[in-house]
Amino acid sequence: MVLAGRATDTAVAAAYPLMKGMPAGPTWHAAKIVECGGQCTSNPRAGGVLATIDAGGFTIEPLDPTVACTPISVAAHMLYETANPFEMREPDGTLDVRDAQYAAVDDRTVRVEGSEFHVADQYTIKLEGARITGYETMSFSAIRDPLILADIDAWADLMRTMIRQRVSQTLGFADDEYAFDLRLYGHNAVWEADPVLL
Repeated sequence: MVLAGRATDTAVAAAYPLMKGMPAGPTWHAAKIVECGGQCTSNPRAGGVLATIDAGGFTIEPLDPTVACTPISVAAHMLYETANPFEMREPDGTLDVRDAQYAAVDDRTVRVEGSEFHVADQYTIKLEGARITGYETMSFSAIRDPLILADIDAWADLMRTMIRQRVSQTLGFADDEYAFDLRLYGHNAVWEADPVLL
């Protein structure tokens, strides 16, 4: 047994069918859907699903008898947590569902055929990490000065100029080495009179 950080969510569901000789395409596709439970059903909170894999594909149905899988709900699941809705990278290859066909078996069960798995030349693992890329500061201010509010756009342009100058003088950063955003909340809003305190 090897204990490691999470590399692939689908492997837990794919391992047993693959060990039993099921084809990789349907197995990895079914595992992708199964690991998210009821996300591919008419009620994602109703519980899990049951996938039955065979040599030609797989069927999938909800465990809750009041819930349904549809061809659209099952196909749409490839949009979830993937950069490409037709491909999903796994450590030993890529799931390809471009030619997958989704058909209703009955009013709550879906049959999927045509999923393929392309074995990679080299086994890889996805590493997730983080590093410091900089710091972020947010500041909120309120302005009631009628002179500033009379021409708030000109004041904002001056503020942007002053911030750039101060950053250049203090930190020595060029304009393309940092980013800042000045947003005028409430700009063009209606202000009729001073509020009345009760």
